[in-house]
Formats: sequence, C-alpha cells, structure tokens
Amino acid sequence: MNKKETILLTGGTGFLGSFVLRFLLQEAYTVILLKRSNSDLFRIKDLLSDANLVIVDYEIGKEDQVFNSHSPEYIIHTATCYGRNGENEDEITEANLALPMRLLQVGKNNGLKGFLNTDTFFTEDLGLSNGEQMYVRTKKEFLRNAMDKDSGVKFVNLKLEQMYGPADNENKFIPIMIKRLKSGEKIGLTEGEQKRDFVYVKDVANAFLLVLEHFDELAKFEEFEIGRGKSCSIKEVMKILKAELKSESILDWGAMPYRKNELMDSYAKIDNNKKIGWYAEVALDDGLQKTIEYYNN
Repeated sequence: MNKKETILLTGGTGFLGSFVLRFLLQEAYTVILLKRSNSDLFRIKDLLSDANLVIVDYEIGKEDQVFNSHSPEYIIHTATCYGRNGENEDEITEANLALPMRLLQVGKNNGLKGFLNTDTFFTEDLGLSNGEQMYVRTKKEFLRNAMDKDSGVKFVNLKLEQMYGPADNENKFIPIMIKRLKSGEKIGLTEGEQKRDFVYVKDVANAFLLVLEHFDELAKFEEFEIGRGKSCSIKEVMKILKAELKSESILDWGAMPYRKNELMDSYAKIDNNKKIGWYAEVALDDGLQKTIEYYNN
C-alpha cells in the first residue's frame, strides 16, 4: 500500500486512537484527525506539529466538506462513547452509530476504499450499566447496519478483547485498581474467576497498521479478533498488580456479586489474524509493568 494515501481517523485523541495516530504518522501516512472541538489533546500534544497531521474540528452534517477538502481513501473509526461519564443516549448513539454510518455513506459516494471499524467482545446480554449497555447496543447495531446496507466499501472489523495500557481512561478497570492499590485501601471484589484476554494497547494499534499494509489482499468483509488468544482471571491480574505495586491493600474476594449474565471466559480466536501477520507481542506481566510505570510517573 502506498504510504502517501490519506487516512481519516476518528477518536484520535482517545486511548486507542492516540496510539493508532502515533503509528500512522511514524509510517508517514497523511492523517485527517476528526475530533470534537473540546477534545483533550494531552495524549497527542507532541504530535500536533507533524506535517502529515491535519486536525479537523467535527461538525455534524459536514462530512461532505471533509471529503471534498481532504479526499481520504480509508477511514479508521476508533471514536467510542462508553456511557460511563453520564452521557445521554443521543451522545452515545452519535459516537457509536450515527457518526460512522454517515461517514460510511459519504465515503461510498466519494470513492472510499476501506473502512476499519473498532468493535468490542462485550455482548448485548451482559449485565452492564445502562450507559454501557447502550454503548454495546449501538456498536453492534452499527456493525449490523453496515453489513446489511452493503455500501460497496471494503469493511474490516477489529473485535477487541480486554485492552489496557498507559494513558487509559481513568474509569477503566486497571487504572481504577492501580489507583486503589496504591492507596492501600481494602478492595471489595467478586470471586475474580471471570477470565479476560488482556491485550496491550500498542499491540492493538499495530493491528490497524497491518490491516492497511495487507488491505489489497483482504476480502470484501473481514473480521479479526484482537487478543492474545488466551485468557487470564481477574484474580490473577489483581495479584500481579498488587505484587508489582507492593500494595498493602486487602483484596476482599467475594464481597461483590458477579454481573447478571457475566461472561466467565473470553479470548480471541486468532487463526484469521495470519492474513495480516498480527499477533500480540507484549506479555501480560510486561504490559502491566509498563502500565504501572506510566501511572507512577
């Protein structure tokens, strides 16, 4: 793939998107970063002067203008609203469903070659909070709509397992636990037997790069499950974090119930990832140590 081609990136100021942006610029792609006018730029402040980066403050209904001005060949959609910060249904729907549908439609009308979508391993029947349920529902609805409408644009779905790493949102599990362990407080937990496929954010970001590099070889629709291909229990992860932090916190296992319809074991099916030559390189212990170092500093 010609590295001079232009990528339209959503969510580039966020946790995953900022790493994707960094990798794209390192590989000399031109990136149109579509962001909200009030987005916090702390994750990408060192990239703002890069000559290959164009920042566009997004306005609803102005998608045509973006394509007319910049003619992106590919969209990478990492923008996500989890509903964890009191966002209403309209805000969640806009980020996870309405925005990508408009971009896909406008892209179809303007010669878009490919759409790379960020999906989640969460399922709609998992007992989440109202906001998080809306997040999962809208993400899955976008995927169904994109498939049903057959836009004619090659579509790649990256289904992410339990991503973690430096500069994550502070209301996510691992940052919360690191903060609480550092304080030495007693922590009430479930029995901790539920297992997740913990995958380091830089490994995840690299998957998007490899999709672009192998794009011409891929089918009209492809899905890649992005994880290490093996799971680890919450109890094991907490023990690693506690040991690394030398925390005196008491872990009160069983103090909290499992969520309704709790998913007890999730891990990526990684066979299809051979098409793009991707596998997770960062071991869990190493990734957690790097994450702790970030929060310690």
